Amino acid sequence: MAADGGRFSRSLFRALQPVEINSWHLLKSNTLRGLANELLSAAAPGLMVRQANHRFTADRFYWFGRPQVPGTFAAGVVTLRQEPCSARLAVALFEPRNDSPLLLFATDRISVDAAGHPVQPDETLKQALQTTSAGITVGRFTL
Repeated sequence: MAADGGRFSRSLFRALQPVEINSWHLLKSNTLRGLANELLSAAAPGLMVRQANHRFTADRFYWFGRPQVPGTFAAGVVTLRQEPCSARLAVALFEPRNDSPLLLFATDRISVDAAGHPVQPDETLKQALQTTSAGITVGRFTL
């Protein structure tokens, strides 16, 4: 990946929307996981996101610049890879007029049943993952 995040331009990301970041402590896994769910919901109206129907794992942060916090950023999501019960997602934060991200947050979203066992996602989530797919292939040991 380029040091400037150029491989992940704004056009790669879906469900772009403005997000206000008021403090550095908000740039952590829990906040960005919630943002990933919000962006997936925006991509597929009717998607019911509940804490009990999924887990996140393998979070990775890639910093390409220093965000001016507090501030307003454009946030977007992309599905990088899908497996039967999981998907590799990336959430990016962009300055309003910049094409390269300041921050890229990658995570695995695993669909689970009430007992916490992996299951295939429901049709609405499948639609959200398809809508946010960039059509690129990402290897298992990257992002």
